[in-house]
Amino acid sequence: MKATFRSGELVKMMRDLVRVVPSKSDNPALLHVLIQADKEQARVDMIASRETMSVRRTLFEDATDSPVTIEQSGTCFLPAKELFEVVKKAEGATVTLSEGKQKRTQIVFGKTKFELANLDPKLFTPYSEAEENTTSVVLMAPELHRLIRR
Repeated sequence: MKATFRSGELVKMMRDLVRVVPSKSDNPALLHVLIQADKEQARVDMIASRETMSVRRTLFEDATDSPVTIEQSGTCFLPAKELFEVVKKAEGATVTLSEGKQKRTQIVFGKTKFELANLDPKLFTPYSEAEENTTSVVLMAPELHRLIRR
């Protein structure tokens, strides 16, 4: 994967995604964000998940004044909060994410280079509302009203 972002757009996306990421978790995959670049569809999807919800943000590559330029399709699974802290430092520069060797992703802006370790993207499990995972409760309106007033 190799994609170049305008830092302002990337910071906005990461700010939304970091809000979903839990502070602590027994599942390390929940502390990461999945980044999928697809050159054929000219889009980059970023997805963060927790036990109760998932958030997906998408940037499309436009012909003019594009917020993202995709050079190579691919997927990486990076620690969300660390990525956000690195991206915030870019301030106005373009940020390039490129998949490197040994399961590491390189983040480059200006003369600055960072490397973050990837997790295997297969570990990512988005939240789903499968019927066996949901609970239903039926309340009569007066009872619901009484509970809300409390």
